Amino acid sequence: MKLRISWAVFLVLGIGILVLPLPWLLGGLLAGTVHELGHLLALSLWGGDIRMLEVHPFGARIQADIPQRLPAMLCALAGPSAGLLLLPLAQQFPTLSLCALAQSLYNLLPLPGLDGGTVVYLLTQNRPKLANSIFLLTRILLTGALVALACLDGSYRQACFVLFWGLVRLFLGKSSCK
Repeated sequence: MKLRISWAVFLVLGIGILVLPLPWLLGGLLAGTVHELGHLLALSLWGGDIRMLEVHPFGARIQADIPQRLPAMLCALAGPSAGLLLLPLAQQFPTLSLCALAQSLYNLLPLPGLDGGTVVYLLTQNRPKLANSIFLLTRILLTGALVALACLDGSYRQACFVLFWGLVRLFLGKSSCK
């Protein structure tokens, strides 16, 4: 297995050290590590051939060969599941639990590049138009939800900003299915 770490990881980590309280920085790093270890453990249990682990500033990407669809879906879901296993520690480590919950829920979104998007892709493997429709609907709903939240907060300038970038992502965002 090859390990590749982007130089930007160190840049973001340095900025994080300067601007984030240490418990939040450590909670996020530990939750992310547990998430990726969940994927790696599931891949090794299901006999997946791990070719490369690429670490980027806001996550990691595992390149692996796993021949069957169900084990591949379980491996995709293993990361968020591992993060959710940290929730019982909320009494002793509330920051860690909150970071793990946020990362797990975010990664379950059905968007390309996230674990939820991988599951959608695997479920709709022979129907790329259906997968693209699900990804598009998710983008529309998320943009609408963020605009609604900004409006409820009275931040109409923020709502316009979110709407603008949501529309840019909607029309210019790449899809993982062709």
